[in-house]
Amino acid sequence: MLLLAASSPLPGCAWMRNWAGPRDPFGASAPCVLQPNATAVEVINHLNANTAQIRSWKADLVKIVGRGAAQTPFAVNADLAIESPRNFRLRAGSLGGEEVDLGSNPEQFWFWNKRSEEKYVFVGYHDQDSVNKRRFPIPFQPEWIMETFGVIPIDASNVTAQPGPIGPGGMRTIHLISDVDSPQGGRARKLTVVDICHGVVVEQALYDEQGQLIASARMSQFGRHGVPGSKMSVVLPKQIDLDWPKAKLGLTLVMNHIDVNPQRIPERIWQRPEKEGYEVNDLSQ
Repeated sequence: MLLLAASSPLPGCAWMRNWAGPRDPFGASAPCVLQPNATAVEVINHLNANTAQIRSWKADLVKIVGRGAAQTPFAVNADLAIESPRNFRLRAGSLGGEEVDLGSNPEQFWFWNKRSEEKYVFVGYHDQDSVNKRRFPIPFQPEWIMETFGVIPIDASNVTAQPGPIGPGGMRTIHLISDVDSPQGGRARKLTVVDICHGVVVEQALYDEQGQLIASARMSQFGRHGVPGSKMSVVLPKQIDLDWPKAKLGLTLVMNHIDVNPQRIPERIWQRPEKEGYEVNDLSQ
């Protein structure tokens, strides 16, 4: 059952008190799609109605800026594809070759970073135990990524809602909070920040049992996209800022064009890569 809580924000989430989301995700002329007093149920139903129209999407012209204390900042081009429920692929490269490969398919997920000191393609499995998952170089949770990228609905039965702070420009927000499995074992708390006026998720974050941030995603520059074979349109962000603090890794993704429900995404896109000079580090072994 979805609960509406009037309690204070989660412990350890100091950023909530200084939240600074986008001033206006759609621009000053965009009308509100939800009333200021919309309930948590109405907010979630609106978000899930958008998600229900999206089976998959891809973007071939993605600009990525990598950042983090563990590496030299870099800017590259990338292609991104995502398909419900577990297919995901982000490949980034430059004139010097590929830089990052992060992906998932129904059985496994992987991560490769050319600039990492560890010369491996790390491979994990969705059904492996938490001990092995802790060895993955970044706290990657495919289910969280799928929801962040708009192809997995929010489960209202496991959500506690509380009013969020007022954002820039008077933006009213609501916080949707749920307990989930941690990407590296144990339990985690997921926070979803929704702009009530425009009915869009502007931030998602995962916190461990000690209240420390595991991963976060900030969404901005939203746009409407037509759905093939339908008169409907869906809303997706054109910019996503991903951060994994413990791994000292951050990626800013800017999508110039998004293709919703493309006619076909080749199956090879969902296959784990083989990188010359890099061994496969199978975390199930």
